[in-house]
Amino acid sequence: MCKLNKRQLLVILSLSLFSGMLLAAERGKTGGATTVVEKKVEAVYAEDSKPVRDPVAQMRGKLLYKRSQAKKLERIAIQNDAVLGEKISNLEGEIAALYSAANPKLAEIYAEQKQLTLEIENLTRKD
Repeated sequence: MCKLNKRQLLVILSLSLFSGMLLAAERGKTGGATTVVEKKVEAVYAEDSKPVRDPVAQMRGKLLYKRSQAKKLERIAIQNDAVLGEKISNLEGEIAALYSAANPKLAEIYAEQKQLTLEIENLTRKD
């Protein structure tokens, strides 16, 4: 299937609607007989009415889904192995310290993230 942008889809839709109006007017004159052209217009309209999907958007969605799956499995692995959780926590702290040394604004952002994460965990535990 060919890829069409919004403008092309709008032109096709406009032409099909206009031709449909012309055919309806013609039908009124001829007594309602269906023509070959009318059938072709309906076939083209039916083909183009399917939503056009952006392949990049599809890949981004798939990537987000895979990341979500990975995070879920990582959380399960950390819950099952306390030593692994401690090592990951230490590594994340080192990474944050290195980034903060490179850009001091990150230290403030990391502190806010940590605070928000703790608040979210506390609220989810109460529910």
